[in-house]
Amino acid sequence: MALIDRQYLTMKQRISYFAFFLFLFCWTTSHAQQLNLKIGYSAGVINPENINRLMQAYDEENPWFEEKPRDLNVINGVTIGFRSRWEYVSLEFSWVSKFASRDMSGIRPIDEAGFEREIIYRIGSFSFGPEFFIGNIGFGGTIDASDFQIRTNYSGQPTELVLVDEFSLSSHFFVSYHLVTSDFLSLTLRPYVQLPYERFNVYGLEQDLFPMNTTDPETVNDNLLNFGLQILFFNGPQTRLR
Repeated sequence: MALIDRQYLTMKQRISYFAFFLFLFCWTTSHAQQLNLKIGYSAGVINPENINRLMQAYDEENPWFEEKPRDLNVINGVTIGFRSRWEYVSLEFSWVSKFASRDMSGIRPIDEAGFEREIIYRIGSFSFGPEFFIGNIGFGGTIDASDFQIRTNYSGQPTELVLVDEFSLSSHFFVSYHLVTSDFLSLTLRPYVQLPYERFNVYGLEQDLFPMNTTDPETVNDNLLNFGLQILFFNGPQTRLR
């Protein structure tokens, strides 16, 4: 019953934060000098110690794997959103989805049957925040409503299983270089760091891989800090600053 209540409260949090960010963006858009559509790609470096420890132990327990699980150290994905801009400041509302997957396969010695498994990691964030401009250089930060999921599917399992579904606030901090390519398009290179405000519990992954383990669930937490580069395109009227 406690688990059901926790999931219910988490869903209410997600809806509340999304509605709050959307309201702020709609309000600022109505007062903006220009509105831009944003789309792009992001790639980041990440080092979740518990996830990588568990996958290494899973590999050692199954030496017959021909395709072995690799550490989770790169996560990438797409960014879409909108920007409301004045001359020297803008506000952005974005959906950022970063993900990675790991495959493993081999012939099980116990029955000589083929085995395949995929584990999928995803960090999805609704983000809202300002950027300030000095010429073509920008800097800023966001508040994010972030959800982290680990899913898996494998031989003999008819549906994809959700092993971890954790919610937290986080922030992106970044600097940007804006290259205006035309009156209605600009290219932005944006190094970033995403800082979660708290650690994510990944005990569900351990429970699935090693059901006989007796680890305290509260100790299996990972810091999902990640940093990298976003490549973004802004479509719409452009501001040129000298």
